Amino acid sequence: MDRLFRIHADRALDTTFHSGVNWGNIFAYHPPPDGRVYVGGRYKRAVAPNDTLYLARFMPDGSRIRPSTMRTT
Repeated sequence: MDRLFRIHADRALDTTFHSGVNWGNIFAYHPPPDGRVYVGGRYKRAVAPNDTLYLARFMPDGSRIRPSTMRTT
C-alpha cells in the first residue's frame, strides 16, 4: 500500500487511488469535493525517487498534477 491513501466515508480503502508515495511523512491533507487531494509534508514517490515533494496536488486516481500544468486564476 502507498503511504498516501484515501479512505471512503464508510471506512473502506479506496482501491482506485494510487499515489505512488512510498517514503516520508504527510503533515497536511485536504480533500476538496472535486476528488482531488492537496498534500503537504516531506515525501517521495517511487517513480521519482530523487524528487522530494513538499506540497502537491493529486488527481482523483492518485496521479500527481505536475507543477507545469497547474494554473492559478
